[in-house]
Amino acid sequence: MNKHIDAINVDFTYDNKKLVLNNVSLSTYQGESVGLVGPNGAGKTTLVRVLLGILYPKNGNIQVFGYNPLNKKEREKIYGQMGYLPEGADVYPQLTLKQYIELFKTLHEVEDNSTIEELLDMFDLQDVFEKRLGTFSKGMKQKAKLLTILIHSPKLLIMDEPTDGLDIASKEETIEYMRKLKKKGTSMLIATHDPYLVENLCDRIIMINKGEIIFEGTTQQLQEVAQNEPCYVIELMEKVKKEKLEEILNNIGEPQKIIVEENTIKIWTDDENIAKNVYKKVVDEGLIVKNFDRYLPTFSQAYKNFLEGK
Repeated sequence: MNKHIDAINVDFTYDNKKLVLNNVSLSTYQGESVGLVGPNGAGKTTLVRVLLGILYPKNGNIQVFGYNPLNKKEREKIYGQMGYLPEGADVYPQLTLKQYIELFKTLHEVEDNSTIEELLDMFDLQDVFEKRLGTFSKGMKQKAKLLTILIHSPKLLIMDEPTDGLDIASKEETIEYMRKLKKKGTSMLIATHDPYLVENLCDRIIMINKGEIIFEGTTQQLQEVAQNEPCYVIELMEKVKKEKLEEILNNIGEPQKIIVEENTIKIWTDDENIAKNVYKKVVDEGLIVKNFDRYLPTFSQAYKNFLEGK
């Protein structure tokens, strides 16, 4: 699998005093989407700008498509193959959407309009094609910016808060389009606070805090390591009286905590065998189990738990 971004031991300081990035290493691969997450001021945007060659690191080695973004000539070769969406960047308010698109078509030497037509349709922007961008809402401006970084079918997308301002329908359509790009080999590095985007698009997440990477893995791996207490859930096919379930579960073991509802049993325990014993006891009593699994917190809960534990 081809590496698109390869950064090794990157340090960055402002005015040679404040250390903003400390020994940061990361890679992205062809067809992979990586979420860059962390609290405000963690260093996400600075890292993105360093990877693009906008800011120069104090130490470290960076390659994008095998080129050095800190070298002007090599940086031009990188930019022609990628799309970049900075956070909060404004559009040209005096231009119409048509003029704005033509500007980026010229920049990327795009002649085929089929992708543009598809994106205009997806973002529901056909009716405002001749209108000035200054009249657009925040969400419409975001759609216009997304459109212009996608028109040349880039091999790499680096985006800072790409779903900012989008309603849920537009967000889902954007994610679905990004999935199609991934299948074609496009890689993505996405700095975001949007848990929905992370859960539904990112193959991996890199969590950064105070300029250092504190976690790297899948969302499920984060959910597992960030769970304060392991919890197992037994879901029954039919409702059963709470008293009967409590009677069945007497003397079952020493779970840390157990909660019984009409068709659900939740067991908090560090010992998976205790949860399995509860499951066996329930089945032996003739109750039909619909599902038995380990409960995991949502990404948002896991993210919060993990940061609080650091």
